[in-house]
Amino acid sequence: MEDEIIVQLSRFGFSKNESKTYLSLLEQNPATGYEISQRSGVPRSAIYDILKKMELNGMVSTIGNKPIQYIPVSITQLFQNLTSKFEHNIDELRKKMD
Repeated sequence: MEDEIIVQLSRFGFSKNESKTYLSLLEQNPATGYEISQRSGVPRSAIYDILKKMELNGMVSTIGNKPIQYIPVSITQLFQNLTSKFEHNIDELRKKMD
């Protein structure tokens, strides 16, 4: 089932490691980058860059500061964010093609 979700998320621009990170956080949060890396199988050398990108894209939020812990946006919020991004991209494309 997880592999199917990863494939579906890739259709919305998630990398495999981003998908694993998000799914890991859905299972257990809040979590540190180290904990996420251990559970998801994403290399620790890559997890912090992935989490930063995901935070900038509105997929995760942070709490605390030493150590920083991460929480995923809700599935409902993720769907809203993806829908909004898709609609914005369609609008931009429409403007350029008119």
